[in-house]
Amino acid sequence: MCLILFRFDPYAQNPLIVAANRDEAYARPSADADFWTDKPNILAGRDLEAGGTWLGVSTQGQFAALTNFREASPTHSGPSRGDLAANFLNSQLSPQTYLESLQVTAQDYAGFNLLVGNQQELWYFSNRSGAAIKLSPGVYGLSNGVLDCDWPKIQLGKKRLAACIDNGCHFEDLQALLLDDYQYPDHQLPDTGVGSEFERLLSPLFIRSEHYGTRTASIIRYYDEGIQFREINYPYGDIQNPKQHDYHLKL
Repeated sequence: MCLILFRFDPYAQNPLIVAANRDEAYARPSADADFWTDKPNILAGRDLEAGGTWLGVSTQGQFAALTNFREASPTHSGPSRGDLAANFLNSQLSPQTYLESLQVTAQDYAGFNLLVGNQQELWYFSNRSGAAIKLSPGVYGLSNGVLDCDWPKIQLGKKRLAACIDNGCHFEDLQALLLDDYQYPDHQLPDTGVGSEFERLLSPLFIRSEHYGTRTASIIRYYDEGIQFREINYPYGDIQNPKQHDYHLKL
């Protein structure tokens, strides 16, 4: 998962609204969002190579989402980062307790950003930026840097998410904002150590290239009695023939 735009407000009619894109190599095997046969309380897509997930919810109302932290020389050894989201969804722990339990082992993983929460609270933790943070109500953006960094797609995405919420939070509008494939000029891009060509390729909300790009969009909306979850799959980045899955969880 490489872009997560979200509004959290436990006092609002929709306490959590999420619009997210997962960027990944097209060849990496994964399963579409569904209830897991071995952990039927989890509703999420699944990485079939390592077994974890990038984003999902649970029948208990838990939410988790993960992005990798972009680094010039990433660490590939250690446990799968996708387990961090899946393990929370499969636990009975509070978000704070779960993140506290990760403190000892967090540096065993390659760089990550992790969101965990529910209708009442939402927490952010990265093993590249310090202690876990309980988030205040607001609109946020997370990609492959720290939360709310000044990358162009984060700033644009937050503005468009806020506008969608003001206009009624329709799923189609949230879905459309995630399809923006504009590549920003070099002078607006961050320097994360991967080179200007790669920075440019990764700069849009929706990424396209020959072997890597946006494969999945996820729209999540919490309300008083449940969760609406939509996943849109774009095989090889093809936006003309998407596959869509809709779920409605009662809490």
